[in-house]
Amino acid sequence: DWSRVIALGRDRLGGHISRVDPARDDYLGVHSVDEALQLYRDGLFGIGGRRPKMMHFGNWDSPDGTGRSMAIGKRENGKRLQIYEKGMQLGALGHPWTRWELSLGNTGRVIPWEILEEPGRYLAGAYPKALAWVQSESSRIVTLQKQTKIGYDALVGHASKHYGALIRLMRDVEGSDEKVVRKLTRPGTPRRLQHPGIDRPADWLKDE
Repeated sequence: DWSRVIALGRDRLGGHISRVDPARDDYLGVHSVDEALQLYRDGLFGIGGRRPKMMHFGNWDSPDGTGRSMAIGKRENGKRLQIYEKGMQLGALGHPWTRWELSLGNTGRVIPWEILEEPGRYLAGAYPKALAWVQSESSRIVTLQKQTKIGYDALVGHASKHYGALIRLMRDVEGSDEKVVRKLTRPGTPRRLQHPGIDRPADWLKDE
């Protein structure tokens, strides 16, 4: 029951996800390791004009039924896709079962808790050009900087909607913007903008 896990980890404990491995199993092997290699050669795993590092293992020249695999990206960078012949790995020679498994770490990104309930969306969103077949609806996980900016804009909008009129009244009562800010300001960072990888969210927001 992932909704209960989310309620505990995110809402009660205020935790974050440091790593998650969503995967798609293709039991019939329709989307094989050969397809993955061709997608890579066609540049469909590239994002922003850059093609990630790729490694492959096993007997690719003369497949012998013992299984092949390939890896795209580097785990130390927080995102690595592995495509491998799972059935053969389990000892079934020539079995078509192929697994597409994404390893996501929180290096440079916030991993949303929703990934536990909708892993297919985020698997597809990691490399949308190559993995559109996984699920038609996909969403890329934004970097920490984008996540911070979006959260900041949402909080500002919320404050304006619910407290804008009060702030305007306070300016008339207090006599200056500076006095209003001093009266409303308190230490800390909004919870939505807190993350172990960010020391000063304001620095990230200024660069936008």
